[in-house]
Amino acid sequence: MTEREVDRRTFLVTGARTGFAVCGVCLCGGLPAFAGETAKDEIIDPAKREYCGYVCPDDCKFLRATLENDLEAKKAAWATWELEKRFGAAFDAKQAFCFRCKAPGKPEGFVVSHCDVRACVRKKNLECCIECAELPDCDKDLWRRFPDFKKKVVELRKRYLAQNRTTVAEKG
Repeated sequence: MTEREVDRRTFLVTGARTGFAVCGVCLCGGLPAFAGETAKDEIIDPAKREYCGYVCPDDCKFLRATLENDLEAKKAAWATWELEKRFGAAFDAKQAFCFRCKAPGKPEGFVVSHCDVRACVRKKNLECCIECAELPDCDKDLWRRFPDFKKKVVELRKRYLAQNRTTVAEKG
């Protein structure tokens, strides 16, 4: 057996094992399907999530445009998010920024200051929507615009409550 055959065989075996492992992780829900989702056994911490339950990705167009101070990218994000249509607000370079909605010490841009979910969660003195008993019946703008996202957040709430009950039972 030559060295080339061993390398090829090792490559095939290793590749097959890796493929099966990746498929297994994906099928078992180990990889999140959206930035707000967690692995089934991961402890859900509302303080580490945005007010709506989402975990904003680092590649968010509005966040990237803000961090890079890219005026054209900010205009594109403003248009993509339909802020003029939804709020009657023409693009305003001074308000077109976003550092995420839980960014201590950072100013609040237009999107954050107009988020009805954020306002509600803060008014109720919660960390995140998943702590709110009214979430399943909530009719905020965000949920009307993204009903599939709301379903995922409601499911996240159920998992959070189940984990919380387990944690409380273990402490008691």
